Amino acid sequence: MKICRIVSTILCAICLAALPLVGILTGMDYLVIPLLGAGIFFALMLFFRKKQMEQEERENPTPSADFFHPLPKEETDEDKTTK
Repeated sequence: MKICRIVSTILCAICLAALPLVGILTGMDYLVIPLLGAGIFFALMLFFRKKQMEQEERENPTPSADFFHPLPKEETDEDKTTK
């Protein structure tokens, strides 16, 4: 997912960089094409970002704690030697 996100970001930037060139060479009528391309690649980047975040959350769930049930304290080497 990370590679797809990077590729879609780069393609979106290329489409945006092509806007002045297309506007100068072909006129204002054809500016819609790189704008649509940039919009599509931007939407794909957001989609892949959401999927990557969901995948990372599944792989590494964040532990939840509240006031009444705190997370267990990890034992250190000093705690083990004093027991």
